[in-house]
Amino acid sequence: SVESVRSTASQAPVLWRFASGAAAFGIFVDSERCWVGNQNGDVYTVTHGGTVTGRFRLPDGVKCIVADDFWIYAGADDGKVYDLSGKVPRVAYEIADDVDIYWLDIHDGVLGVSDRAGRITTIDHEDEFQWARKGQGEYAWMVRCDDDAVYHGHSTGVARYDAADGKPVWESGVAGAVLFGWQEADSVYAGTGRGTVHRLAKSDGRTEAVYRCDATVFSCATAPGGRYVFAGDNHSSIYCFDQSGERLWKLGTGCGSAFSMQYLDDRLYIVTTAGTLACIDATEEAIRAAQAGTVPQAVDVKAAAG
Repeated sequence: SVESVRSTASQAPVLWRFASGAAAFGIFVDSERCWVGNQNGDVYTVTHGGTVTGRFRLPDGVKCIVADDFWIYAGADDGKVYDLSGKVPRVAYEIADDVDIYWLDIHDGVLGVSDRAGRITTIDHEDEFQWARKGQGEYAWMVRCDDDAVYHGHSTGVARYDAADGKPVWESGVAGAVLFGWQEADSVYAGTGRGTVHRLAKSDGRTEAVYRCDATVFSCATAPGGRYVFAGDNHSSIYCFDQSGERLWKLGTGCGSAFSMQYLDDRLYIVTTAGTLACIDATEEAIRAAQAGTVPQAVDVKAAAG
């Protein structure tokens, strides 16, 4: 169950917002466009300027969207992963009918899948099973993959497994259930149910920094290299911290709590409990103005316009 309440913080500088029609977990943003996937099974593409350019309809709710080179994949609640690179969706990976996919990551053609039961599964580019493990907890909302490892976050912490054979490397019991994960070159970030984001060293799982929010953290992301760390809580607020953990600002979304987020080119993109894909101006000037009570008039994007 998910509880989201209205933020009491000042309004963030939202440039545009698009109502997808249902609660939205899936987001992917690259240099060309933004993708949003919702619990109705709708996936939309939107330009950085806020124009809807495409729509796919999948047979079940979409929790996550990932990319590998020019391939785009969406994980759905029917236990399948769909390739959205063409004009119509096609099934690229079949996990299992009884698997509730919570999150996906993909690296060099190998797909990592975390699910409701707390399992982690890897599948290669030919849709062949590689290995699977049951984690220490349940509700695995985090999976991140790199050359050497798969990082798995669930209700009791974060674990690292060897990418080749799934051998456990370390386990870290962070404070509270892990509800979201992010990675940089040398660190993984885990947002928790106790209002914190933990930065863990990939090498040994030690905590390098803790970023403290005021409520349950639904999502997190970083600027390149971890220069800034962003978080979204279940009170419809978003936060920005410096690398060391100092809070720089907290602002309200005005459109629900951020289930997922991604930062690109001084903009923070979020998808929310209300089903909104929103583009937030994260420049220092725009944030200072918002803290002083001056924000731009957000453009409400319509699907029909695309």
